[in-house]
Amino acid sequence: MSNEEFCSAIENYCGCGKLSKKEVDFLEDEHYETMKVIGAIVSPAIAPGYVAESLDLTPEEGDYWISCNAAILDQVRPIEDGPSRFSEISKALKDYGLVRVA
Repeated sequence: MSNEEFCSAIENYCGCGKLSKKEVDFLEDEHYETMKVIGAIVSPAIAPGYVAESLDLTPEEGDYWISCNAAILDQVRPIEDGPSRFSEISKALKDYGLVRVA
């Protein structure tokens, strides 16, 4: 799947609240790959405001596509033990100075 399909899957979830198993697996893989390279990301792509709003994220915490993806994964496939994907990516974004101030 491509970056376009990544964004489309997230937008579709925000619109209807559903994802196929294939889409969830794809988003999970994307999150894993993002976490492996997050230190090399210079400027994460910003999602439209309605995406973060539909996930109840403030612009400061969730306006990146990768943050929205983590929030969705936490909803549809929660982690049993350890930190949530959203808290994991939020910490990494902060550690690498990528937190936006609205």
